[in-house]
Amino acid sequence: MTPRISIIIPTFNRAHLIAETLDSIIAQTYENWECIVVDDGSTDNTAAILKGYCTQDKRISYHLRPKDRPKGGNAARNYGFEQSKGTLIQWFDSDDLMHPNHLEKKERAFKKENDAIDYVYCGFKTFSETNKDIKTYNLSTETDLINGFLYKKVVLNLQSFLFHRNAIGDLRLDESLFRAQDLDYAFRFLSEKKRKGFHSNEVLLAIRIHEQRITTAYTEKKHHLLQSELRVRYEMLVYVINNKTISEIKLAGSYYLTALIYLLEAGYLLDFIRGVIRFKSINLPLKAKLIFLALTHRCFRKGLYSIKTIKTENFK
Repeated sequence: MTPRISIIIPTFNRAHLIAETLDSIIAQTYENWECIVVDDGSTDNTAAILKGYCTQDKRISYHLRPKDRPKGGNAARNYGFEQSKGTLIQWFDSDDLMHPNHLEKKERAFKKENDAIDYVYCGFKTFSETNKDIKTYNLSTETDLINGFLYKKVVLNLQSFLFHRNAIGDLRLDESLFRAQDLDYAFRFLSEKKRKGFHSNEVLLAIRIHEQRITTAYTEKKHHLLQSELRVRYEMLVYVINNKTISEIKLAGSYYLTALIYLLEAGYLLDFIRGVIRFKSINLPLKAKLIFLALTHRCFRKGLYSIKTIKTENFK
């Protein structure tokens, strides 16, 4: 029987975590699925663990990212998608957990609409080994997910979505990005055309907070990571300028400015200046002020606070 849902999981050195993830998938009340795990070059005992799971449950398959594909989770995801057979696509991570009814409730929403929707979206919670970081997200019934993101009502993470394959079409994850991959993919999907979806405000998955995930946050100020984030924020800003209201332009502008500030704090002055010059929603005097303050910060370690307090009212 052809699986209705394809679960696609990239992994890298998560041997200590992936078993719990796979157990949560095997425990699903909805059973017509396949799980495609694509290894991005693990050096731990991931392969041995997956071999056991593939033997235990034939719905699980294990693949190595082809050597002619670039290293990274996005290339692994894209390769997994190419191997998938399901009508519905569930991107997932090798350290997160599904609620037992995760797939059943999402698939039911598609069935109720005779598959005439593009996606189903759900709430999630975060957790850690100490259970100190538990928060819930995406419980809003916001129907415009781009607006919901701008107003900080929803988080655009791929695990929350169940996509229809036809709606995905030719859309692929950007293999040149090192950060903000989820935001980029979800944003391009939602902005490509008018989408019809169903938003469940139930918490159907748990996202693990741990050291390896934290290092991809802004605390790690490597140039290629910051540039990836800036690029995604810029593309979002351009879309918002052309399609949204002044209020939303101000919000997108503030998010882009935040990404620029992280570059400046990390010492990438020229990248900050280039980013300011192409900042479409501010006028020339404000661009000059930002560049002056950045130079002041570089020379005298002053001016950063003034940049951080630039008011969104200055964005047009």
